[in-house]
Parts: sequence; C-alpha cells; structure tokens
Amino acid sequence: MAGILGMAAALCNTYVVFRLLYWPGAVIVGVATLVFTAWAVLLWWHHGRSPSTPLAAAGIVLICTIGLMAVPVHAVYHYMFFETPGAQRFMHSGVGHWYRYSWFLYQDGQHARSATMIDSAMAEVVRHHARTGNDGEWLLGQLRETRSKIEAQDWGEFEQLHTPDEKPR
Repeated sequence: MAGILGMAAALCNTYVVFRLLYWPGAVIVGVATLVFTAWAVLLWWHHGRSPSTPLAAAGIVLICTIGLMAVPVHAVYHYMFFETPGAQRFMHSGVGHWYRYSWFLYQDGQHARSATMIDSAMAEVVRHHARTGNDGEWLLGQLRETRSKIEAQDWGEFEQLHTPDEKPR
C-alpha cells in the first residue's frame, strides 16, 4: 500500500504542477491521482485496516486533489498571476496575463469581466507608452479586436498576442 500511496502523492504533486502551469492533460493526471488514492484506501480496507498504515496521507492527497479540481481555471490563474507577492511586483508587465485571464473568464461565460480585463490590458499599454515612449499601437489593435469579439460573443479560440513581425499562433 505504501508504494501505491507514494504514487498517489507523486501524481497529486504532478497534478498541481500541470494545473498551475496550464499544461494539457491535467484532468488525466487528476483522475489518475484519484484512482491511485482509492486503490490505496481499498487495499487498506481489504488488509485489515492496520492503524500503522498512513491512511491520513491518503485522505490528504484525496482532499487536495478534489479541492484543486473544484477550483475554476480562471480563479487559479487570477491568484497565480495577480495575487501572489511575485505577481504584485511585476503587475505592470503583464498585458499577456490580463489577456489570457480574459480568455479564461470568457470561456467561463463571464463576458463583462472578460471585457474589463481587456480594458485593463489596454490601459496598461497606454501607461507603458506614457512611461517609456514605446509605441504599442500594434498591441492595442489586437486588444481592440479581441474586445469586439467579446462584445459580439464570438471569441472562438485563443491566439497569443504577437508583434507585427510574428505570425499568430
């Protein structure tokens, strides 16, 4: 049981990394974590429920995984990129973060908040221009286009912001 429980704990850590970095496959890793944890609990139950077995660890893994799975993507993203102390120090450089957060809100059906995040990104571009004199009109154009897609509720897929020299991905 200890090996299976160790695997469940490792999968839980992997799930956290996948979820926080928005890598594809987080749901698969989360489900695998739940399966291994359930397997460990079933083995504990089947083999006499020994008090020396670290059932509390299985409970912690299970609660953490289910808890993180229950949090919407936009809430995790908002916390990681806008609320943590590191994010607070670099808030002025995060137009891409506002843009991606807007996408997550849009996917969640929160169109008004999504448009507000695009407005915040545009305001940041204007403030950056005032601070540095660097032209950001190319970026404002992309953000305005996205804002109109949000208003029309026609933002079909996420495209990275790109410089005029780059091709959109």
